Amino acid sequence: MSKISSGMKLRQIILFSDKTLKTLLIPVDYMNRSSKNLCGIKQNVVGLNAFFNLKGPFMKRLSSFLFYCLVTLVLANCGSSKHPAVLSQGVPFELADGRYDSHFPMRPVDKELKKIAEAVKLYTNMSFYEGYDFDLESRITANDLSEDSYKFKARKKYLFERPSSGTATVIYQDNRRAVLLTCEHITRSPDTLMTYFLDDRNERTAYIQSVAIKTRQSNNVIFLPRVSDVRVLISDRDNDLALLIADFVDKPEIPVAEYSYGLGRASELTWGTFLYVLGYPYGKKMVSTAIVSNPQRDRRNSFIMDATLHRGVSGGLILALRDGPPNFELVGIASALSGEREYVLRPDKRTIDRDFEFNRPYEGEIFIDTQLRINYGITFTVSIESIREFIRKNNRILLEQGISLDRFLR
Repeated sequence: MSKISSGMKLRQIILFSDKTLKTLLIPVDYMNRSSKNLCGIKQNVVGLNAFFNLKGPFMKRLSSFLFYCLVTLVLANCGSSKHPAVLSQGVPFELADGRYDSHFPMRPVDKELKKIAEAVKLYTNMSFYEGYDFDLESRITANDLSEDSYKFKARKKYLFERPSSGTATVIYQDNRRAVLLTCEHITRSPDTLMTYFLDDRNERTAYIQSVAIKTRQSNNVIFLPRVSDVRVLISDRDNDLALLIADFVDKPEIPVAEYSYGLGRASELTWGTFLYVLGYPYGKKMVSTAIVSNPQRDRRNSFIMDATLHRGVSGGLILALRDGPPNFELVGIASALSGEREYVLRPDKRTIDRDFEFNRPYEGEIFIDTQLRINYGITFTVSIESIREFIRKNNRILLEQGISLDRFLR
């Protein structure tokens, strides 16, 4: 099938056969360069019209046969042009209209996606906690936590970690460090975790049953060259955006890839706009497709998409095509999945690694816990407009660090 490149000027050639309008779309520059081959179309449309309307059964069949031979000849000649675009019943699929596409691309996009994916990294962090359990008789309240004496009243002390992970994209690098864009919520963990004793009416009392204090947090970006430190440079909880900075131990032998495609406008997305999403659900780099629902759902131009994504995709790139490949534009990042918190019963964590006899009743301690039940297929986003504004507001901090994001914002 012949192809027409996006933005190519087309000229309609109108033919008639048995009172049926036939329309061909021919590249104008091809017609100008191949006037000899198409002179019968360009200059003799009137004659063709008269011929194709000859009377009589035999002449009608002959004219139809010659008409389709002519169509085949024209398409074959157009196929030799170095300007590709799709012809289907006279209508080009990838006609340049300046809008985001709402259909699957008609040409391969693997090279573009591979290049973009090189800048997409896995971000992980680990928060370390000291935990203390108390008896009700100790009557420990939040006010008691201001002094270390509460630790001596604990009936049990323990240590544990809470991991978190998501997606971060390199948007700047200078061979000494890299700046990555991600979601704020995956960089943050609570400083203190507390549970309270309940009274007879199942209402919370003022007395603390357990408390855990965060002692430190480590950050890491997987698939970057050796780094000495990864830290949060700027964060915005309201917009769920953060910039990470990673310092390289040595100058990378191969330059670190950064996002180099254009920035789009989420304000121009429409119902059904076709999207690509790149991220690390469950720590696996993946690309997925989605369509837009509820565009411009708030003043920040955020939108909803139907991608079936999992934990770890927060911060993942959301790309749209404007007039077909290779015109990818960043229109936002994935922020949150829809979910509901529910209560579950779990066995004593100290017995989790032990083999249970499933044909006998469990006699150990049972604890109430919560877990998030994800409603897959509903993913919320942060728009590119919010990202631009976030960077603009914090540009002074970036310049103080000797960092310019002009390449990313161009």
